[in-house]
Amino acid sequence: MSNLNADTRVAATQHLTRDRASYTTQALPPSTVVITVEGELDAANTTQFSDYIQLRLRNAEKLVLDLSAVTFFAAEAFSAVHKVSVQAAGRNVQWSLLTSAPVDRMLQICDPDHALEELRRAG
Repeated sequence: MSNLNADTRVAATQHLTRDRASYTTQALPPSTVVITVEGELDAANTTQFSDYIQLRLRNAEKLVLDLSAVTFFAAEAFSAVHKVSVQAAGRNVQWSLLTSAPVDRMLQICDPDHALEELRRAG
């Protein structure tokens, strides 16, 4: 991720807090979207998490999904991340995933074949 440095101008930053999770989006010119999630991702907020990402994926050529500050990550959230992977591939969007220990644990359980392995970067 050497292209994300202090000299990069951020075109837009959005912040949303709902249901024990906080979402921040940065749009980096020309078409990179960085989504940072903090807090808990569980059954109660997975649909919102998925919808939030899908909306921002529409205009992206590159996506960074930063889950390094996620303190709880349910199996339902894994399904949302898997959906991102499928939709990003369908739209030819390059993306990467930054993880926390709770996210890593769930990925080990839900992704035993390591299908998302190349996307994972320890947070």
